[in-house]
Amino acid sequence: MSQLMAATSADSLELITFRTGDMLFGLNIRQVREINCQLPLTPLPCDARHLCGVISLRGDVLTVLNLNALVGLPPSPRRSDGTFVIFEVDGERMALCVDAVDDIVSCERAQLLPVPESFPVRCASDFSGVLPTASELLYVLDPQMFAAERREE
Repeated sequence: MSQLMAATSADSLELITFRTGDMLFGLNIRQVREINCQLPLTPLPCDARHLCGVISLRGDVLTVLNLNALVGLPPSPRRSDGTFVIFEVDGERMALCVDAVDDIVSCERAQLLPVPESFPVRCASDFSGVLPTASELLYVLDPQMFAAERREE
């Protein structure tokens, strides 16, 4: 691969976008393993606010993270099903329960704006940046932070 192509691919991002409530979020498509809307969600016996429950995916049990709780949004209603964005961080697969999956957005890393300083500290660390689109802001999530938070609690 030429140096120009390597630099171009390192500077480019493809984001899978999805909605929770009125907000648009995105994850680097390289970390997303699949989108699945046919799995039942099993609640957990404990009251962990940041977890929705678990799903069974081809013999593996995956933790489903509560995106609203992780980024400081009001709680969403508990559901027994959902659309799951399954992603991998450091060899561990996890899922986010989202309201709807939107589109794939391509951008340059330089287009990402820093998270505003006015964001609450807890919330700001979950984002890689903010991408302005024609109609709204796309909040780019940092799944490394989700994995770290899950291990701490």
